[in-house]
Amino acid sequence: MKKRLRVLPSFKAPRLRLFLRGLLVLLVCLGIWFDYSLWRVTGAAYTYRLPERPADVILVLGCGPREVGVPSNCQKARVSAAVEVWQAGYASAIILSGGQTGKGVEAEYMAKLAVEQGIPPEKLILEERATSTVENLRYSQALMRERGWHRVILVSDPYHLYRARRQAADQKIEVAGWWPALRYNPDWYDFRKRSFNLARDSLSLMLYEGFGWLLYR
Repeated sequence: MKKRLRVLPSFKAPRLRLFLRGLLVLLVCLGIWFDYSLWRVTGAAYTYRLPERPADVILVLGCGPREVGVPSNCQKARVSAAVEVWQAGYASAIILSGGQTGKGVEAEYMAKLAVEQGIPPEKLILEERATSTVENLRYSQALMRERGWHRVILVSDPYHLYRARRQAADQKIEVAGWWPALRYNPDWYDFRKRSFNLARDSLSLMLYEGFGWLLYR
């Protein structure tokens, strides 16, 4: 008489189903988080605020050149926007923040553009170490403290300003106003490039909110 073997229950299928359900829930949550981030970034892109009284300084957040010796549309747009705010009398000085990119120092490119547009060199302060928005703010804040400055007007591309303001608040920088470079960058009026930049900065915002405490401590 043959002895029946006891069949052990298989846990592979239930575990796989549980894993797939968990993965699906995670993807749905990430999708909702991305949509929320995109909504915030896009909604803020068309806003601006200038202070009722002058700020201490205008801070231009850097971006890379197109190629060696050739400034990018991004740099041209941000500098032109900052010049407009400076000429309107909202601050007496401009900090240009941006470090080495392999194609040159961002702040130096922007300083050349600012001088070409009529800003006296003595009104420009170059911050030449930053390689990220957090560093733009951190190193510029150190320059501000040396001069006893507190109130700043942020200037950057429209898709970037929401995250920059959030990071400035986390570093206890008083943002008196902000001015988006809307009218000066042809990339903003290109649907594909605008969509890409909005999505990219939404992901950057998610990364900062999710892991900023670890990456930027």
